[in-house]
Amino acid sequence: LLKNQKENQSLNKLITEFKEKKLKVENNKKQEALLVQNISNEIPVSLFNKIYNLLIHKDKQTILKSLIQDLESNNSEIRRKAIKLLSQIKEKKVYDAFLKLLNDKDWLVRYNIIKAFHNSKIESEKFKLLLKELSKDPDVDVRELAIKVLNELSN
Repeated sequence: LLKNQKENQSLNKLITEFKEKKLKVENNKKQEALLVQNISNEIPVSLFNKIYNLLIHKDKQTILKSLIQDLESNNSEIRRKAIKLLSQIKEKKVYDAFLKLLNDKDWLVRYNIIKAFHNSKIESEKFKLLLKELSKDPDVDVRELAIKVLNELSN
């Protein structure tokens, strides 16, 4: 009977330790998720570049996914900040996400997308066609930038 009681105590101790470790892992995952959420709202571009370049591939993909999700935010300021950070990343996923925003309701988002494409030196026929559409944009600043970039790409 004493032997069984000692084994039970030992097992109960192991169960308690396991539950504590599980709780720590869950808390770490929650903290990670909070850190990744809305990155674009918290980090200046220069600091983002330094941090991003130090990350391993898996972590870069996590950050990339989070920033692309920020592009779908209802808050246009978050979308604009995400564009600035994402414009530092030269990947097809970013290019595809930017294409979806060329018809955004916020003129500053459209303006920043044109700048991001232009600064990334991406030249595609699809981008040129979209620039032609944006050269008729309701906002004068977007129109002027689209025309300017089109002229530069034509030269």
